[in-house]
Order: sequence, then structure tokens, then C-alpha cells
Amino acid sequence: IYDWPDKYDQVFWPFTAADGIWVCEKSGFVALIGDMEIKPEEKTRIAEYLKAHPLRKSEGIGTAGKLERLQAVYALRDLEPAQHNSTMRAIAYQYEAIGDQDRANALRRSVLADMRQTLQDAALPANLRLQYLFVAANYAREFEDAAESDRLLADLEVAIRAAAADPSLADYADYLKAQLPEARKITPGGKLAP
Repeated sequence: IYDWPDKYDQVFWPFTAADGIWVCEKSGFVALIGDMEIKPEEKTRIAEYLKAHPLRKSEGIGTAGKLERLQAVYALRDLEPAQHNSTMRAIAYQYEAIGDQDRANALRRSVLADMRQTLQDAALPANLRLQYLFVAANYAREFEDAAESDRLLADLEVAIRAAAADPSLADYADYLKAQLPEARKITPGGKLAP
């Protein structure tokens, strides 16, 4: 699965599959599979949303509808920044998978802005720094900023060399190093994968 097209977003199955979205047909609640730990204050906000936006059983809910609800519900959650970032990347990938490139790109632009800011933090854990440099470089290239992408890939190469000495990061660093040639082939517009 680590060589599937979702690798450019660094989100993977089951979060990139339509059946990785859990839907409660009764309440209309949606979440990514396995993400069921919801704080009481989140439950209150989500319940208000679900009351105002009931799921009409007669209409059914397709993948686009699931994604819209998923995005709305996650906007009401108090996620840690890294979880929010990966969740939005998973939703972006799924929008792209159903052909909604505009929504995919809108989410990716938002995520890219967040990653740019987060990468300024010297205390960012090394595994997230590697991931964010790779994904931000891919998104920058997708959005026609080859100069920023090249700078981020150069920073990633430095981070990969540093991570190679850490046994807990060496395999991930090797994996990302192998992805660099393909990442440089991403063409602006269209699907993220080259």
C-alpha cells in the first residue's frame, strides 16, 4: 500500500478508501474508521450539526455526501494538529478519487499553509518533519511552485541524511529517499500523482 498513489499525500488505506468512512445511518454521524474517541464538548457540537443537517434515508448517501459530512464533522472536532493535518489529507485524497479536484486542491492548499507554519517549529518531531517536507514539496509542485518544491525537497534530503542514523526513522527515511525521483515528476494541475 505504500506505493499506491496516496503516498504523495502520505495517507494510506483504509483512510483513503470510501469504505474507510464509517456512517451511522440513524444519526448521520460520520468518522474515519477507528476514530471513535470523541470528547463530550465535541459530541455537543456534532449533535447540534446533525440535528441541523439530518441524513435523509430516502436520499441515501454517496461518497461525495460522506466526504462533505466528514469534513463538516471534523471541523467540529478538537484534534491535535498532526491528526487534523492527516485527516484533511485523507479527505483531499478521497475527493480526488471521486473526481472532485477543486475540493481536493482546496483542502491541500489549506494543509500546505498549515505545514509551512509547522515546519518553522524547531521542536517538530523528526518523523513529522520528514513527512511534512515530502508532502509540502508535492503540494507546492502541484500548485505550480517548483522553486518552493525544490527547496523543500532539498531540505528533505538533508533531513533524510540526519534521520538515517536514527534506528526508529531509518526505514522511513529510506522509503522517502526512494520517492524523491517520482516526487520531482509531479506536474501542476490534475491528479497529485505523476
